[in-house]
Amino acid sequence: MKNKAFSKILVFIVLIIIVSGGVFSWQYFWAPKGEVVGEEDVDKKLTREEIENTEYETCWKPEIGKFKLTDGVYSDEEKGWSIKAYRLYDMDVPSQIAFGDLNNDEKKDAAVILKSVENGVSNYELAIVLNDKGKPFYINCKKLEDVLHTNSIAIQPETVNIYMVVPDLESTLGKSRELARYKLQGGKIIDVTKAEFSDWTYRNDKYKYEIECPGPAVLVGHNEEEILLSFPDKPGLLSKSFLLIIPGDIICSKIKEKINKYPEKIEIVNGIDFLVEIYQTGGTKSFGYIKSYDTTLNEDKCLSITFNFTGSKYGQTSFYGVFDLEKDTETFNQMLSTFRFLE
Repeated sequence: MKNKAFSKILVFIVLIIIVSGGVFSWQYFWAPKGEVVGEEDVDKKLTREEIENTEYETCWKPEIGKFKLTDGVYSDEEKGWSIKAYRLYDMDVPSQIAFGDLNNDEKKDAAVILKSVENGVSNYELAIVLNDKGKPFYINCKKLEDVLHTNSIAIQPETVNIYMVVPDLESTLGKSRELARYKLQGGKIIDVTKAEFSDWTYRNDKYKYEIECPGPAVLVGHNEEEILLSFPDKPGLLSKSFLLIIPGDIICSKIKEKINKYPEKIEIVNGIDFLVEIYQTGGTKSFGYIKSYDTTLNEDKCLSITFNFTGSKYGQTSFYGVFDLEKDTETFNQMLSTFRFLE
């Protein structure tokens, strides 16, 4: 009896092994497999070279279908049409490409301004390229209509900011600067220029610091060394702020000398000693002031945070008057109080 019972148990175990092995074999040899991606591929960042040598489609001539840029340019001489990654004023400067997370997957995607020319007529558009496992993947485009040219492009959390120059008959120059903001939603590029934005955080991965920015602050441009913010909510006032990491022994040593020489100019913010200086500015076309905060990070790097207030007189009918330092720097003082180095 015991042997029969044991035999039944043994047969049952063998069946389980056979079934399990069959399932394993089906999963291993026949089941559809996703692409195996290593950690290096997942974490790989897109590069300018990749963005200037990948496939796109154009919103201005969808019948063209897919085309591939080569060193930032594609040309169809037979049809008299060309398109390229736009460089400001078509000069020998970096093309207008911005990197940042646009779909909340913690990977840096890309936004690029494309300029097409057909029979002497220029058109501009925004193209979005996602970071797909470390490879560029074009997702969509958006026409930028009635644009003379684009000044800058930047990505702050999930938002593309573009400063454009557009026709303006009321301006003495016949043109003016205009901000446009876009988000990627469901694979489509949506205009969110008039939307309200909550406070957001700028983080620098290279130098390991972050700073809180108010909702109205617009990221105009940035790289690992410098960021530039704009405040379009201040009518008639071009408010800018810079955060700049300065490498170089000579400059840092001068800042260190100033810190030691003018202890009365030192302000401590979040445990960091900043040398604070104010410079008056002004001329026939502008007026304002610059307030700078300088500190040394180590022997060969310094941090310079500059709040640059500039009001333009050109084309304006009235003078804006003298700045109230306390009132006008309130926003920036609040920002500075959130500055911190990451552990």
